[in-house]
Amino acid sequence: MALQEDSDQPGHRLLASVAACWSVAEGSGAGLAVALDRLVAQEREAEDIRVQLMAHLAAPRATSRMLSILPVIGLAMGFALGVDPIGWLMGSPLGLACLFGGVGLALLGLWWTSRITRRVEALL
Repeated sequence: MALQEDSDQPGHRLLASVAACWSVAEGSGAGLAVALDRLVAQEREAEDIRVQLMAHLAAPRATSRMLSILPVIGLAMGFALGVDPIGWLMGSPLGLACLFGGVGLALLGLWWTSRITRRVEALL
């Protein structure tokens, strides 16, 4: 059946359900309109849930972007205050410890927020 073949393409998963409804209606002589109405209502509800979840993912995505920008902002503020933050970070053992600790924590935060968004997007 053409609907079943087309349902294999990305973005056409609803066609598989339409093909199943069509096949049952054709084989049993049952009406197709009621089944398609229920199918469309179910798909609309699922789309509403996807939209709401994507809206809720905006906060973790914004957090991830902010985490990636904060170190640059911190360095710029240091230079604006007349301090050499890169010289301090590279010039002393304490500075190097702060540099590696900060980079490690920033990477951990980026990994964590991306993990949250990927897991929720996988459920969609």
